[in-house]
Amino acid sequence: MDQLDSMGIEADLILFNPYDRWGFARMGMENNLEYLKYVIARLASYKDVWWALANEYDLMDLVGQIPLKDWDRIGQFVHEKDPSQHLESIHNFYDPPQHKDTTKNWYDHTKPWITHVSVQSDNVFLIPKWIEEYQKPVVDDECRYEGNLEFGWGDNSAQGMMDNFWRVILRGGGCTHGGKLYGKSQKKINFLYDLLHDNGFDWVKPQATSGPTWELAVGSTPDEKKWLVYFGDNQPEFELFSFLPKGKKYSAKLINAWNETIEDFDGEITNDQKFHLPRKPYQAMLLTEE
Repeated sequence: MDQLDSMGIEADLILFNPYDRWGFARMGMENNLEYLKYVIARLASYKDVWWALANEYDLMDLVGQIPLKDWDRIGQFVHEKDPSQHLESIHNFYDPPQHKDTTKNWYDHTKPWITHVSVQSDNVFLIPKWIEEYQKPVVDDECRYEGNLEFGWGDNSAQGMMDNFWRVILRGGGCTHGGKLYGKSQKKINFLYDLLHDNGFDWVKPQATSGPTWELAVGSTPDEKKWLVYFGDNQPEFELFSFLPKGKKYSAKLINAWNETIEDFDGEITNDQKFHLPRKPYQAMLLTEE
């Protein structure tokens, strides 16, 4: 925990999971609370702790481990026993044929002890909707992973993984990519992190979440002085940023998210003038108000 903290990494600790091989998933409520009391006593003093009550909590009910009715008591108990009041959430199982267009299997994130919405979903377009609905930060803890597994959650390309990060972050959410990273996407994700950090995006205000530019991912700094517009694998030859404030003019830099390049864009950008773009995948534009 100290090593992670020294690296600036927050540790989202999973307290229960359905893939348990040691018996922790079938202890019963009395022993669950004793286990939680011990874990909190040992780890709550670390400042980089988050509590993830469970990974795929609803799957634990389906396989006969922890029933759905127990999670309110577990969540309340962690909140009550943690003197440092660390961030706390709970993570859902995701089976796209069942869950693609519904959140019925999600835990009730409006509970007062839940500090943020933790979801598993590749519906990255819906991040702003969930932020508005719950009035809490949203972290997409599993939007698929780069890999070569036989399962859909772990066979994404490096480009696809990078693309999901850009779309989640610019729509105002958080995104994670855990474990030891063997692929290429983490380098591109670091590029996005540095780009945001260097340009004053202390947090991202989602923009253009509806209307004719639905295919874009757009976010601004809180003061709307800078905007970041991501095209993804779309390759438009012309664009019109009608979502920009009227009467404002912006200088621009053209970014290639995959190649990690930044170059000046020739010409001003306004909300009512169409402009030409080179046709390449994974481009973005950084706009700065003049």
